[in-house]
Amino acid sequence: MGKKCQKGTYTTDFNSAAFCTACTDGVTTSTEGSTLASACSFAIKGFYMINATHAEPCPLHTYNDVELASGQECTPCPFGWKTRDTGADGLALCLAPPGWEQATAGANITECVNNFYKADWNRNPCEKCGDGLKTNDTGSVSKDACLVPAGSGLTSISPLAASPCVKSSYGVDVDRAAVANARCASCPLNMFTLDDINGTAAPVTGYVSEQSCLVRPGWGTTASIVEQCKAGTYNAGYNREPCKPCAAGMTTLSEGSTSISDCVIQPGWAMDSVLGIPKPCDKGSFSIGGNLTAPNATCESCPVGFTTQEQEAESATECVMCAAGYGGASCNGCDYGTFSYGGTAESCVACADGSTSRRRATEVNMCFSVLIDAIKDIFDGSAYEAPTAVDATACATACKDDATCIAFKHTTGACSLAKINTTATSAMAFKINGGVDYAVYPVDGTLGASLGAASSKTWAECAAACSSNGACEAVSYPVSAGVPATGSNSCELFTSELAADYTGMFAVRGNKLYSDLTLA
Repeated sequence: MGKKCQKGTYTTDFNSAAFCTACTDGVTTSTEGSTLASACSFAIKGFYMINATHAEPCPLHTYNDVELASGQECTPCPFGWKTRDTGADGLALCLAPPGWEQATAGANITECVNNFYKADWNRNPCEKCGDGLKTNDTGSVSKDACLVPAGSGLTSISPLAASPCVKSSYGVDVDRAAVANARCASCPLNMFTLDDINGTAAPVTGYVSEQSCLVRPGWGTTASIVEQCKAGTYNAGYNREPCKPCAAGMTTLSEGSTSISDCVIQPGWAMDSVLGIPKPCDKGSFSIGGNLTAPNATCESCPVGFTTQEQEAESATECVMCAAGYGGASCNGCDYGTFSYGGTAESCVACADGSTSRRRATEVNMCFSVLIDAIKDIFDGSAYEAPTAVDATACATACKDDATCIAFKHTTGACSLAKINTTATSAMAFKINGGVDYAVYPVDGTLGASLGAASSKTWAECAAACSSNGACEAVSYPVSAGVPATGSNSCELFTSELAADYTGMFAVRGNKLYSDLTLA
């Protein structure tokens, strides 16, 4: 005796179950032992009947968890859930797709909000990217959509976390993938962001560039490093600039200066009061430099008789050389008839025999012959005393040895000397070396032939007129206390005269040289 046909099959042959025929795909019978093809009228789970004999899989986002009779439909997934495939055979296959979640129980599913993602088909909530991370859109379906925001950097890989780059660090100016190297970069050595230098509030989103890394006040950049401003330079800071140099001749009192107002005159220099710019101190002077209270220093002179070895001396201790015109261990002033070029502690050098100089003469060219010939023959005039009978040599010697002798004239057997008159109100000033100097003697009357008188001339103007006149050998000018008077006065130029059989010379005495008479 045959067996019953199984559910989902049927037969019309009651003698053998071997001839049971299967219903079409997705179709079944209501019970076992079906004997008619028309018994195949129910859809299996996951299918629904499209007509009396055929079934198809439930469409996407629907399901069927029972056997459906013809005319019945698959059930839509609730809450907007979706199915991955057709033919879902139960509610368990209704899921939230990647990027979606059921945020609230009993509510329809919605896309993951910004900064969250969900990668799989399930009913789990969306996952947060991590503290400080973001997504660019809602509905993100991958952890790869989680980005480190511009200006931020990763602080942890597991779990992912990021925070704004502050306190002397910086990020980039675009969002970036949350990979291991997406961290904040530290500012270069000795550079800082403003929130770290002076407490300025950092941008909420963080710093996005190395350009936000700045130097502190008193520091500056070079080609490769950041260092404190050296003496003589300054920088206000809060920038990426090199230290700026003070003007020539100026410096700062220390490293790390922050302002041009910190620049003062450097030691060895002073402010030129005329040009208004620093200048180096000349030899013979020194400057300790300026300070913040008195930035414009002045050059101080070395003690009398002393000088410095070079320009730009910075203290009185450099005044160790004898100045020109001074010599010896104590650098005393050179006496009449000696000179010194200075620079050493050697004694003053004597002028050659038959020559003399003013006190403190500074070179050999300031040694003048004690007796100088008249260009022509003699300086004749009313100032001569009665002649004495001596030869020319004795006459010259007599004038040279007499401290009051101004000039002499000699002819055969007769010698006349012109003498100083200390009470005279005018003087004869004899030109030496074309006007390099003058020998000035108070005298009654005149000596020589007049080249013409000129009124209202200062002594300097009168001397200049004689110096530029090749024929002029002497000047007559009023004196005061033995020195040419000040102001404008009458002035007269003189020259020597031709006198057959006569010779004449004028005397040069160191203490009567105009250059010495005017010494302080």
